[in-house]
Amino acid sequence: MILLLKIVVMIPTSVGVHTFGMRFQMTGVWLSASYTSLGSLSLLPNKVYLAPPGTLGILETSGDALGDVPTGAQLAIRDAR
Repeated sequence: MILLLKIVVMIPTSVGVHTFGMRFQMTGVWLSASYTSLGSLSLLPNKVYLAPPGTLGILETSGDALGDVPTGAQLAIRDAR
C-alpha cells in the first residue's frame, strides 16, 4: 500500500509572496479572512506574486494538490499538530 501525504502550509500575508530560492513549482490558494478561496495559481520559482485585496494569507503545497480549488470555495482550516 502506498500512502501519499500532502502538506499544506498557511503563510499569513496581505501583500504577497515570493518564490526566490525555490527549485520546484508549487500551488497556492489566496485565502480571505472568512476562509474563502480568492483564487488558486501555480507558483513558479524566482517570482513575486501580489495578493488580491482582502487576503488573509496563502495556502501553499507542492505540485498541483490545490490546483482545482475554485474561487469562492469555503475552506475548513484545521491545525494538524
